[in-house]
Amino acid sequence: MEAHKIEECLAIYQDLKAENKKLIEQGVHDYSLMNALLNTNDEVRLHSRFIFSMINPDGLHYCGNQFLKVFLGLLPDELKSFIDPENAKVFKEKGSIDLLIHDDNNFLIIENKLNAVDQKYQITRYIQYVQKKFFENREDISSNIAVIYLSKTKKEPSSESKSLIGFRPESGTLHWEGFPDNRPELLSSINLNTGAKIPFVHLPYFPKLQEWVSNCTKLAPAGGRKNAFEEYQMILERLNTNKPWRKVLSLDQYALNLPEDEQKKIYELMVESRKSLADFVSHKLCKELTSIFGEETINKHGEYKPFTVASISKWLRQKGKKDDWKDIGFSFSMTDPDGPRVGFVLAEIYAYFGIYDEANSIVRNKSQNQILGGNTRKSHLRVLLLNDPEGIYKFINEIKNKKIELGL
Repeated sequence: MEAHKIEECLAIYQDLKAENKKLIEQGVHDYSLMNALLNTNDEVRLHSRFIFSMINPDGLHYCGNQFLKVFLGLLPDELKSFIDPENAKVFKEKGSIDLLIHDDNNFLIIENKLNAVDQKYQITRYIQYVQKKFFENREDISSNIAVIYLSKTKKEPSSESKSLIGFRPESGTLHWEGFPDNRPELLSSINLNTGAKIPFVHLPYFPKLQEWVSNCTKLAPAGGRKNAFEEYQMILERLNTNKPWRKVLSLDQYALNLPEDEQKKIYELMVESRKSLADFVSHKLCKELTSIFGEETINKHGEYKPFTVASISKWLRQKGKKDDWKDIGFSFSMTDPDGPRVGFVLAEIYAYFGIYDEANSIVRNKSQNQILGGNTRKSHLRVLLLNDPEGIYKFINEIKNKKIELGL
């Protein structure tokens, strides 16, 4: 990439940094309490439980059926009055059903599906549960039950799961056709008249659930309840991969808002940077550790593979079999040749630096010798070095601190 293009890209990057700094100073942030505690895609502990907590008329929000009415308003016209909100009861995970709403007469089964696979016979099992639990042996329940498939992308369960076994989905309806000859044992007690039809509605997260949250945010009293909906609104924004959600922009998001010619320059830099990053880290790491320990020490690789730019690059890229790229390092004596040995090694996942134990190993004593370089307990060291903007500097700083701690 030509020098003048690099200078132009650096100027754009400095603009981004200055703009982000200004936003942060104004109090703009991208923090979410919910997301700090739970994964955005956690359909059970986050999404189902939040929805339940708000549509439940007996919930601790003390707003009665206010939020339930808004939720029921999302349904097609023929189902808007299916449940009487004045007599509605809401359950979560009853009979393994994500959400179940009923008014003692009509029953709404809600299957909440984000990324989890559809379970075998799932929807048919839920219909059987409702029939067995609430209708005893009555066969014609088609007018008293409806199924909502609440999902991010899929419109209906996968055919492989046989989630709708016995039913044929068509135009928002489940047509009962009966089981094949080998009736599943799990479904031994379901009874429906041939040709019975049960409403089946796909309710998409985007825009339907977003619409529910937006309307409830306006209705909710100021304070914790309104804040809760605003928090969940942020979760949905993060869940919607088609739209950027960050207010403090990353470089890629910032670049998308630039004129086309500037976008191309940033894109070119990103492509070239991706190819050059591992090489930069390899050279930087080799240079810094040579400065810290000296060239003579670095060359004493002993039982390890030589610690060179080429070997570090191979370790970062994990080229070939594991034995070809792991265990790159060096070892030396702390004082005289017979003194305690010290070693540094880039192992399979982490780096280790410390005094050898009685078994002539530094890797076994992980708590004492593992170099974290940041929060690498949850991820490979390579992730830190190749993804964290401060990664290599954190790592080198930890090595320097460890050297002082060892009295070297």
